Amino acid sequence: GPPLLRWARSGTSDPAGTGRGWLSDLADVVRRPLAIAPLVGLGARAIGGSVQSVVVDVSDPIGRAASPVALFVLGIYCVSYAARVREVVPAASAHAVWRMLGVPLVALAIAYGAVASGRWSSDMGAVFVALFAMPAGITTFSLTLDDAETSGATPGANPRSVAVVASTIVVSSVAALFTVPPTIAVVRALFDAAA
Repeated sequence: GPPLLRWARSGTSDPAGTGRGWLSDLADVVRRPLAIAPLVGLGARAIGGSVQSVVVDVSDPIGRAASPVALFVLGIYCVSYAARVREVVPAASAHAVWRMLGVPLVALAIAYGAVASGRWSSDMGAVFVALFAMPAGITTFSLTLDDAETSGATPGANPRSVAVVASTIVVSSVAALFTVPPTIAVVRALFDAAA
């Protein structure tokens, strides 16, 4: 998560000089909905019955609203900081090319070996590659924006990290319109022939 990004950028566990250490940053990650949701889901599934029903009833509307709200926030950011986002498009484009072409090729090599050896079905291999062929996730933007704010900066004061992520999401999402359908078609044909 964002603390890991901060550690990697700075080489310390306290890059912002906040006096906070690793345990405090770990506590921040554990409090994030993306960390809590799988645990709640697994717990509700294990308990079953009415608890599972209540969790689904409460979380379903929140889950349905999450992506549209995140896309709305991304749009507001891109309009508010348009010059900064345009400035980093070359870097974001290079990342998007790797994300949309390089990563699926690596996934294809792994999946092809598993399908050809009989360990995976062709459907499982195709899903594996398709997941790696998807554009950068919108949740990455919200995590990066949150990281910028919790590190003591406002989005406007954090010139590159938020803008690069925002631009990468936009560029990779547009690229996905042209790369994902043929990727899935080629992978299905390849795996059907290998199985």
